[in-house]
Amino acid sequence: MQNPLEHWRDVGGRPAEAIDRIVRRRRQGHVEERTWLVPGLRRYASLSHRLLRPLTERLAAGMGPCDVFVCTSPYLAPHLPAFRAAGARVYYAHDAFEYFDWDREVTRRLQDQLLNECDLTLTVARQLQEDFVPRTPRPVWHSPQAFSSSFLAQVQAAPEVPADLADLPRPLVGSVGVLNRTYDWDWIDQLVAATPDATFVFVGPMMTADGTDPGRLYRSLSAPNVRWLGGRPHEALPRYLAGFDVLLSPLRVDDHNDRRCPLRFYDYMVTDRPILSTGIREAEEFRAHMGVATEPEDAVRILQGMLGGEWPVDREARAAWRASNSFETRAQQVIAAVESLAGTGRPLRDDLLGG
Repeated sequence: MQNPLEHWRDVGGRPAEAIDRIVRRRRQGHVEERTWLVPGLRRYASLSHRLLRPLTERLAAGMGPCDVFVCTSPYLAPHLPAFRAAGARVYYAHDAFEYFDWDREVTRRLQDQLLNECDLTLTVARQLQEDFVPRTPRPVWHSPQAFSSSFLAQVQAAPEVPADLADLPRPLVGSVGVLNRTYDWDWIDQLVAATPDATFVFVGPMMTADGTDPGRLYRSLSAPNVRWLGGRPHEALPRYLAGFDVLLSPLRVDDHNDRRCPLRFYDYMVTDRPILSTGIREAEEFRAHMGVATEPEDAVRILQGMLGGEWPVDREARAAWRASNSFETRAQQVIAAVESLAGTGRPLRDDLLGG
């Protein structure tokens, strides 16, 4: 009904295509995705579900015990019963839906339906897994983000530093991603003020449609040693990451961010640069590879140590991490997981995705 792994990217296409290539190489099955336009599953739920019902029933009628249905939104839960004939039904929780500015009671009820009726739930963040396990007897596994092989190849090609970084005073502390209220701007301000000899560079568009106060962001971005370069396409980011001396992830610690798995962690981890993050929950999964600061004072100390060469990057450890965290590897893990559920006769193993 939707691309089940819509946030994954790989060489030549989207995740569903990456998984499809793998299963076709093995000459066993294929992957199909469905995208149907409806007025809105939240605001116009009744009309949207009436439109979807015949489409989902037609799709479900062609599914059998060797097929797997993957659902990616709690608001599609009303259509789950149509897919009873499928060999397995999987819920991919790729975001913290219960912490959006939606009707949380409705979202939780629909998500509970998926948790208790699907054969397997995959969560993008460790905290989501910890949230869900007590709410269902069904297996819940952590299946985090990953990096694309094309992105890694660009980084390893030692790309030329962009012209808009070349003349900035060094060292450069860089952050990539959308600028909005999810950043801890007070944390950023303290870092900027305590490290006046460094230039803090933010690459990414500003988003205010979510209620972000642009005036608050501009106050931080107007500091003399801060530069905001605006948005850049994802494929251009390797050049910027190569030009930074330290990579920064300034997400505010709150219930929503604690249940996210930032793609920037994976983009950062394919480089040889030191990484500093706030103490969001998913950062704990990377503590062996990056500096994690729970307090602004800790962040200042760690950053100054990184700029002073006191936090050398363990390149062998990063290479070992990369060996098991590409999108292709993640896709193979998901295939192995769903094969153990659908028509293969093999038992479900909880070690396929590491947890």
